[in-house]
Amino acid sequence: MRGSIVKRASGYYVVVELPADENGKRRQKWHRAGPTEDDAERLLPELVLQVQRGMYVANARTTLKDYLTKTWLPAARATVKPSTFELYETIIDTYIVPHIGSLRVQQVKGSHLNELYATLGESGRKNGKPLAAKTIRNVHTLLHRAFRDGMKWDMLTRNPADAADPPKVTRPQPRYWNAEQVAAFLVATADDRLGPLWVTIATTGCRRGEALALRWSDVQLDNGRASISRTLSWVGNAAMFTEPKTAASQRVVPLPAPTIAVLREQRKRQAAERLAAGELWNDHGLVFAQEDGNPITPGRVTKMFSRAVKRAGLPYLSPHGLRHTFATVALEAGVLTKVVADVLGHSSATITADLYSHTTEPSTRDASDRVASAMFGSRR
Repeated sequence: MRGSIVKRASGYYVVVELPADENGKRRQKWHRAGPTEDDAERLLPELVLQVQRGMYVANARTTLKDYLTKTWLPAARATVKPSTFELYETIIDTYIVPHIGSLRVQQVKGSHLNELYATLGESGRKNGKPLAAKTIRNVHTLLHRAFRDGMKWDMLTRNPADAADPPKVTRPQPRYWNAEQVAAFLVATADDRLGPLWVTIATTGCRRGEALALRWSDVQLDNGRASISRTLSWVGNAAMFTEPKTAASQRVVPLPAPTIAVLREQRKRQAAERLAAGELWNDHGLVFAQEDGNPITPGRVTKMFSRAVKRAGLPYLSPHGLRHTFATVALEAGVLTKVVADVLGHSSATITADLYSHTTEPSTRDASDRVASAMFGSRR
């Protein structure tokens, strides 16, 4: 492969010879190097080497904004859940395009991304306050995937995100209640319309979206178990039922006797609501639904839960905190980590052990005491 340097009135250009097309026709590409011959001499060997190694990509005028919104997003739509796609759109429109969207996609460097992350970390939110490190990390993850796909599609020869340094994210310890606190909450909310929902999450460890997607056909009250096979999310104003993100999340969870009793009462209560709604009832077969049978929005669940927590006079907790509470109480009660992982739908017991490491101290203390007793008990 060859290349040459050409001087024009506007500056110096590098012309590279590309492999002939399928008809044997000669192909050349011109690249503006800069105002001096030195600029061209530096660029020439780089481009020739790229051609020789099969890594050459012609300079494109496509901006990062156009690439992400017109090329990458449409391709990504078929590979992710609708809620994830909506998140991608938000990240691109809110955090990427306003800052570096005008850059040509092939001009983006790690330094540009580091500058973006620094800006977001200082004033990335709409109110001018710093953006959370986890959100900035999400921006980086999206860009890394987008640039990786650009390489796969022969639009890029490198991934600039590899040269960037996103902020490290420290995973916070999960919030949870102890056994006495969750018991007090369930007693205080026993007559609430969503009381059965709180009981179900607290005693099975299922996720909010999994509980809201639960159908009566998934529940076997006589056998004391429920099948978790889908989750509910909202995209815009539309409810979306999708499969859980991992195979392990599709599982069968046991229903304790108190939960079975609560769900039997829930079925009676819902039958009365259905009768009262008449033709206005929309039958989705859901265990937990609005007064007209339609799915409950996750936001409404969170709001009602927060109000119930305040009325009960308990420390702040989110609905997801009930899942953490289930896991913590189970582990502290001596349930094997692998069993808890299976009930929670974790793909590995290691995930459970890492996430709930705060529960290991009583277990390790008990183990140490038993070993010491075996070693020294006879000497006492």
